Amino acid sequence: MKYLDINFSTPDEARDFILRTESEFEDKLRRSVREALSIGNRIITLAGPTCSGKTTTANLLDEEIEKTGHQSVVFSIDDFYLDSIRARTPEGEVPDFDSVKTIDLEYIESFVHDLLTVGKVNVPKFNFVTGRREGYTEFAAQENDIFVFEGIQAMYPEISSILGDDCTRIFIAVGSDVCLNGVEFNASDIRFLRRTIRDYKFRNSTPEYTLFCWDLVRKNEKENIFPNAINLDIFIDSFLPYELFALSRTAFPLLDGVAPSDPHYGRARKLADKLKAIECDAFDLSFIPDNSMFREFIGKRISD
Repeated sequence: MKYLDINFSTPDEARDFILRTESEFEDKLRRSVREALSIGNRIITLAGPTCSGKTTTANLLDEEIEKTGHQSVVFSIDDFYLDSIRARTPEGEVPDFDSVKTIDLEYIESFVHDLLTVGKVNVPKFNFVTGRREGYTEFAAQENDIFVFEGIQAMYPEISSILGDDCTRIFIAVGSDVCLNGVEFNASDIRFLRRTIRDYKFRNSTPEYTLFCWDLVRKNEKENIFPNAINLDIFIDSFLPYELFALSRTAFPLLDGVAPSDPHYGRARKLADKLKAIECDAFDLSFIPDNSMFREFIGKRISD
């Protein structure tokens, strides 16, 4: 459990804390990335459970790789999803974006083989709104390219065997439970809150639907992600000390709107009450920089 006692008297205090936190987090990310690059493998995998901050880390990997004189090429394993994969739960069917059976293993195997031998591949693009692969982009590799495969599925044995042993493995996640000003949130709660906002903003999902899917997500994490989080080269804790204040602003109204008739109302209400308890008037989302990892979940600031 990470214990935090954070209070802001003025907006300036909140802004300064956010910027200081962001600077420290970016420094930590860059150190981790440089450590990964020092291993010298041509393939790097970047994995972690849902809503852990993989996209931001992938972008920093790209920047740091190019400083070494190599070119970075990031491939999202999400783009290798099969069309319209669904899983059955006691409450009905849901899109299955987490288990290995949702990945086109045959295609990714031929893709990696061609990437490392022929050097020419067709990179797929998956559309989360339609739930289907929407096309391909031709890519020709250069001799000094370093390939980053980003996605939760990079932890799965089926994917690891395709990528081979000569790769550097980075794992990113919320590293511990957090107690902020006496209010406790476990690590999975924090990622759930991040996902609630992200799904609402970018995947056309209601909070009720994210609640509905969460048990399946957690089941897959317990069975396929955390047990395989071994033999890692780098671990990154993606929790930002200010982010629960941001979640209070963004996730609270979504969860507060869940109706008592919803089967997951109790979970929504419990988290909404916790978020309400840490509400901070001095905090404003506009203080969060556009290059922040947290912007993966809430989006960029809207310019005037």
